Amino acid sequence: MDPASSAEVMVHLTHCPFCVPAAPLRADTTSSQVWGLSYSSGFQKLSVRRKRCDSCRALFLGCWAYSPGGHSRTRIACHPRESAWFFFRERIHAGSFVAMHVDYLRFMTTAFIFLRASFSGLVKTVHAMFPGHRLNPNDCQRCLEHGWFLHSALSNTWSEAELLGEDFDLRLDSLDATLLGYEPRLRSLLHQTGSTHHCGACANPVLTGDGGMKLTTSLCNERTSASLRSEELGLSIPIGCTCRPIRGSLFCRAHQADAAEMLPPEIRDHRRVTGQGRLSFRYTGSDDFLPVQSMSAIRLRQYDSRLALLDYAAADPTRFAPGECNPVGEDALRMDDSDYEAVKACNCLKDERKRLAVRRYAGVFVVVLPCGHIVTVHHLVGAESLPQVAYCFAQALNITAGKRFICYDNACALARFCRNPVRAAQMQIFRDRVFVLPESHLRGHTACLDPSHQFFLPEVRKSAHPELAGVNTEAQEHVFAWARWLVHVANPMKPVRHRVFFLLLCLARNEHRGLGARPRASRPNRNWNVWRGAFPRRPADGDDPEQPAPEHAAVPAAAVAAAPLDARPVANDDVQPSLLLNLRDNKLHRLAAPLRISCGATLPKRWRYLSSRDEVARSKLCLRNGCFSPGADF
Repeated sequence: MDPASSAEVMVHLTHCPFCVPAAPLRADTTSSQVWGLSYSSGFQKLSVRRKRCDSCRALFLGCWAYSPGGHSRTRIACHPRESAWFFFRERIHAGSFVAMHVDYLRFMTTAFIFLRASFSGLVKTVHAMFPGHRLNPNDCQRCLEHGWFLHSALSNTWSEAELLGEDFDLRLDSLDATLLGYEPRLRSLLHQTGSTHHCGACANPVLTGDGGMKLTTSLCNERTSASLRSEELGLSIPIGCTCRPIRGSLFCRAHQADAAEMLPPEIRDHRRVTGQGRLSFRYTGSDDFLPVQSMSAIRLRQYDSRLALLDYAAADPTRFAPGECNPVGEDALRMDDSDYEAVKACNCLKDERKRLAVRRYAGVFVVVLPCGHIVTVHHLVGAESLPQVAYCFAQALNITAGKRFICYDNACALARFCRNPVRAAQMQIFRDRVFVLPESHLRGHTACLDPSHQFFLPEVRKSAHPELAGVNTEAQEHVFAWARWLVHVANPMKPVRHRVFFLLLCLARNEHRGLGARPRASRPNRNWNVWRGAFPRRPADGDDPEQPAPEHAAVPAAAVAAAPLDARPVANDDVQPSLLLNLRDNKLHRLAAPLRISCGATLPKRWRYLSSRDEVARSKLCLRNGCFSPGADF
């Protein structure tokens, strides 16, 4: 079937941006017939005609410039939004899906933010609305994901001085490497928007943060090969390898053990000798704990529960080969033995003791201003550990100015972690900060709110700080209410795409929130200002329809003061109804007496009498004892 519409695509550039002086471009005489996706017409045929520079012999198409003699090298020729069509393929083959209209790319971002869309859902929608093409849905989904990531990353980080003429890899196989190079730029841009944002709702010294979303993205089990470091703060946290493990193994391809070397089984778990600081481990399939000196160095590198191996590596670095030295360093933030007693006091410890073997992203940690503007985003590796939480808040404090209150659902543990003397030199940024619990999390804490407990911390109560009256300390929960559906979209992605996807959407959300104040949503006024017994009774069969209606409604106060009317009177007092239908859930109940349900349920606000159950389906019968319980005669 032929497409519903077709279009001719011409390059908007008239002069070469690379030649000095700028040489004019001339159109090629040949054209290619390819597929493109637009917002108005769906999939449509495009007649693509390139332009050529006679001076440097480069070919131009969309926002790209191709080297002469082939497409092995692609350079950025202009801002991607200056061209109506975005081409995401390096080689243009006839009949292939190679381009998307910028309006559709903008619609995709909006759909992710407001419509809870997914890549697969967008493809199904286009296929259903615009039939007539023979493109494979799986290939279309990969193309949509590929094109959206490239266009969004390039558009957000565009700087003509830095990117004009820069080489850009358009190949689908190189998407992860391309996004990995743009991830620091996107993270820096998010921090920049957080530092420059000002509004009336966040004009207070408060930062809120929390981790949420149950992710299932698996990570390599090598836990000490990399760290996340901030040179400005002088802080680092170990995050290990963030690559996806290969099939049938807990480790990625780069951290697989040498097949030629005979290795013992993988380490199952470890234990620490109390008071002596010594570690002992045991292999999988064995019940005996062995001293650390007798363990395989490779297996030790592959296993580290609660970062215990970092303490051991700092104490005895000679155990590792020169090529296997620990890159984390002694200044990395990690839990100390003196932290656990205080942290466990409120039973709010969040570590990875539950899952020692399988390593995943435990969720996303966001730091938010009280107005809802996102300042930082961090993917929690392994668990929502206090070192990672402290690192995120330290970044946010460094970005924003004048923030004194830190609101976190485990504020008591975070306060003790940051004030521990063993890391006093690293935690200077938390000096004079006040840690506060959100109002919705007070019930789960015991020790920090008990004046008789040794770990009593009165500052965590919001009511103890008058300047926090009226301040929204639940802004992070509002962000996760928006982002909760992103789990289903991002879980199938590779880790690097996972991180970039959240960065792009947080940037887009901040941009949409900054466009202007939106009208506050309000429920319609139904004039339900009196209790249900004071409503005028419904007309019965014996009422005279010719009776004139009153000119004015009764005053609500007078109606309430009067004797309450029968909430639902019956037309004939001699006939007592036996059935009552709940109009909210459409459940049918038996009546033991007037206005009393047989099963003991409370009288609903909206209901009506029935004389027979014939008009109600069997599935809508109340099966509680007393109504239509199993075995009853009905």
